[in-house]
Order: sequence, then C-alpha cells, then structure tokens
Amino acid sequence: MFVFLAAFLPVAFADDSVQDMLNNIPVIETKAPEPTEEKKPDDDDLGEIDLPTYTRSVNEAVVAVWKPKKSLVKKMPDLEAHLLIKLHSDGTLMGVGATKVSPEEDWNEGCIKAIKAAVPLPNPPVTLRAEAARGIEWICAAKNAP
Repeated sequence: MFVFLAAFLPVAFADDSVQDMLNNIPVIETKAPEPTEEKKPDDDDLGEIDLPTYTRSVNEAVVAVWKPKKSLVKKMPDLEAHLLIKLHSDGTLMGVGATKVSPEEDWNEGCIKAIKAAVPLPNPPVTLRAEAARGIEWICAAKNAP
C-alpha cells in the first residue's frame, strides 16, 4: 500500500499560458548584504619585502633559539648542514628538507631541532608565500654558532 502526500503549492500545467506560469512564481525577499570592511593584512605580515630580507628574518629567528653542542663546534668548526625550511602562510612548519647534510648526525638533528623550536616563524609576505612553501634556506654552520 502506498500513501502519497502532496503539498498545495502553485503548480503550472502545460495548458497554462507563460504569463500564468510567471505569475505563479513566488516572490522571495532578501536583504542586500551588509558592506564589509576591506581585509587588512595580518599584523605579522611583513608587507612587501624581497626574498633575501625575508630569508634573513627566518634565519635570525632560528639562530635566536639554536643551541648547538659546544663540543661539536670546537671539535669540528667546519660542520655545515644546508636545510630548506618549508613554511605555511602563517609561519608554521610544513616540513624540512636538506640540500647538504653534515657527516655528524647529532649536528643535523640539532639544526632541525632549532628550526622546530623557532616555529612559528615570521609570516611570509603574500608575494613570497609560494617561495616559502618550496623552502627558505638556512645554512646551519658551526662557524655561525652563537
């Protein structure tokens, strides 16, 4: 047994004229959207700066929290690791890659630990966000250790 429920709504039939069909369209009143304020840049946004300047700000933020092992710095002053810090637009870490690693695993781990400790890093400017996602280079060198 089937039960059909029908609502009593205006319906247009094939023999109605176009004008009758148009007259049966309900009017829906809507309010115009409120004007919105123009989006302001993030307070942390560095504005329009070039890549070397932004790279320097990222490097300074990492070095500020970097605590390399003093014994490794003294023993091997030429240690270096070249790392790519890949960032989201809000300065959070997307990932870390390496273009050159040092022969000392402890050194490499210490460099990566410093990057993670510095997050969130400065927000990349809009013009550099794609570049920041590909990676900002930091050379983690013993000769630059604090």
